[in-house]
Amino acid sequence: MKKILTLLALVSVVVWSCSKDQKVVKELEGDWTVSSMTRNGTAVAASEYAGMKYNFTNCKVKKSDCDGTLSIPDSTKGTFSQAFTYNIQDKGQIINIKYSILGLAATAVAGTIEEHSDTKFVYSFTENQGADKIVETLTKN
Repeated sequence: MKKILTLLALVSVVVWSCSKDQKVVKELEGDWTVSSMTRNGTAVAASEYAGMKYNFTNCKVKKSDCDGTLSIPDSTKGTFSQAFTYNIQDKGQIINIKYSILGLAATAVAGTIEEHSDTKFVYSFTENQGADKIVETLTKN
């Protein structure tokens, strides 16, 4: 009986954790615009992120990483689009974004989800070997 109760408790923890992760994935589905950014607590000039957009696809957390695209306007070359995969972990608290170039993993960002809803997503991550903390606020289009 003790083994059965332990197994049921473990299964409910796993299902509960996955459902929180899946909730964040569902909220993220769609197009988002970077509406603000800070570096080490200081506001970044809007011109540095103006027009940056993310597109997150919905998927099942348990099956695989989800797909997405980051679009960055470039006044000399048009819009640069970068494909990525992402996943949500730790009960909806962590976002992992993996960018790839020509199908090869190029950069991975492990971010902490600060806030999430159907219309606002805030996450933080570090750059420059942990020297800079970046906080991005995204607003759903």
